Amino acid sequence: MKRIFWTASASVLLLSAVAGCGTTSKTSTAAQTPFVTIGNILAPGAPMNIFSSNTLEEPGMDIMPLAVSQNSANLSAFYPALASHWQLSNNDRTVTVWIRTNARWSNGQPVTAQDVMTTMACSYAVGTMQADGLGSVKVLGPKEVQMTLAPGITSNTFLLDVLTTNIVPTSVFGPLLPHDIWTLIHATQYKGTNPTLVKSAQTATTQLTALADKITAYAPTHDVSSGPFVIQAVNPGEMILRKNPDFFDAAHVRVNEVIQRNYAGSQEVWNYAISGQVDELTGNVPVNIYNQAKKTAGNIFYKVPAYLMTTLMFNEHIYPYNLLPVRQALAYIINRQAVQHVANPVSASASRWSDGMVDSATRQWLTPSQIAALKQYRVNLVKATSLLTSAGFKKVGQQWMLPNGKPWTVTLTTVSQFSSWMAMAQVVRTALVQFGVPTQIVGMTFPEELQGQSQGKLALSFYDDGMGPNPYFAFSRIYGAPDGYLVKGGRLVHNAASDPTGGNWVDFPTTVSLPGYGTVNPGQLTQQLDQTHNPALVRRDTQILSMVTNRYVPQITMWNVARTGWVNTKDFTDYPLSNKTLMVATYDFEPPVGIWMMLNYIRPKS
Repeated sequence: MKRIFWTASASVLLLSAVAGCGTTSKTSTAAQTPFVTIGNILAPGAPMNIFSSNTLEEPGMDIMPLAVSQNSANLSAFYPALASHWQLSNNDRTVTVWIRTNARWSNGQPVTAQDVMTTMACSYAVGTMQADGLGSVKVLGPKEVQMTLAPGITSNTFLLDVLTTNIVPTSVFGPLLPHDIWTLIHATQYKGTNPTLVKSAQTATTQLTALADKITAYAPTHDVSSGPFVIQAVNPGEMILRKNPDFFDAAHVRVNEVIQRNYAGSQEVWNYAISGQVDELTGNVPVNIYNQAKKTAGNIFYKVPAYLMTTLMFNEHIYPYNLLPVRQALAYIINRQAVQHVANPVSASASRWSDGMVDSATRQWLTPSQIAALKQYRVNLVKATSLLTSAGFKKVGQQWMLPNGKPWTVTLTTVSQFSSWMAMAQVVRTALVQFGVPTQIVGMTFPEELQGQSQGKLALSFYDDGMGPNPYFAFSRIYGAPDGYLVKGGRLVHNAASDPTGGNWVDFPTTVSLPGYGTVNPGQLTQQLDQTHNPALVRRDTQILSMVTNRYVPQITMWNVARTGWVNTKDFTDYPLSNKTLMVATYDFEPPVGIWMMLNYIRPKS
């Protein structure tokens, strides 16, 4: 049985621009006013390399995927980008892709099946497609390429993983790859017991690791773009991009120049909104900023649903957060409604159930009786006191003591650049201090927080979850790699938190008891969400994981996030604000401005 997916021929362009103390004004020497926006924070010396963690490249702007996910519960819903169409076959294990006949790089060369093969090899070496279960790639023609899962691996997201991969040019990245790259890749996939082949697999794995370092460190001298724009210049304040005449849908791109303003934190973004200096920006704003920005000439505020939530995560490897009564007590102490009202009143809603999914997904996947059984953890200091006392804690004067008699203090880690997270930390700290738990806030950059989490150093830290409409995306953020679960050679393996290289910083128990279901393994159930094609089993596993999360509190969901932002109509018009499906289409949760342009939106007024 084959399934073929088509979408009406669409043109794509994603515009995300970044820069911080912008040095270029809205006035340009070009014939047309540049489109100004913001995007990822510019890192000094960042390369034009999508495989680098600090890349300058912007998906949908100067680099394109095969297709753009519509961020729908239907994982087969895409806008075609470099691919004109695709086909699933072999029991959904093989994806065949046809590249647009007019897809070209900015150097005039055609985008080919070989470019896709090169991309998949690089992505496999750096670990992305390896984690996604890619087994092999076969070029069937200049514009036709086929990707197949590795033997023994099943994945419900394989089509999504393949189509949303950003494609790089062979002319740039091909020279980095050894001529026998696919021989190396296939050698690493051996899972048998033959000593010679096992040794070959180990050698090949070592070679791929070295190759990954080479790929991620590579800094191309100039931008070779398959998207609507090409990077022309970068300075500490901004990045300038010019229209790519070789873009497959250049006729729909009615903007000649994009300026991406850099920024160091939320205050600069708010200033851009209030002053009307940018034509589009996405981000959360407090009420006072919202009230000021909506008065700015041409500003229009937008808010659309999103599958994203912000949580307080526990590292259960650090005492006393391995104790369930402690985690439950904290859930009863923290007033989530107050946190959301103070820290994110415009762009969020307080979570009702804290079950690992955004509330709208909970209503979709759980039955009314299951939802009624979920704890809402409304503020209840009496329950919190009882839970702590039952676990051996004592309150001496105004200070809670651990069962060993030592004072219980909390270090709460947050991201300094995220103003809503800093405000959230302050509200949480106040609640804990008033309850008798001295709490300090440690602010750091986002990369520093991610590193601290992965190394298991942070006891309590904030975290984005939800991450899409599919429950696998939400629960894998808890019971996947952060909990030490990885797929290697088609087998699910678990790394203990005691292994500093295993990436396990959640350290949730491998099995727990759930009334009505007996002993369950959340890591295995989460992986099964990605592997089974049985809708009834997906629903059952989702329900179990939701109830486990609600009962055992590996995290406290603070709020459900909406996608919010501003567009300005002084210089540009025809934004797709009424097209809710298009408004939530996204690459890695960045604003989809280029997608808007691809679909023939956004045009200058003059």
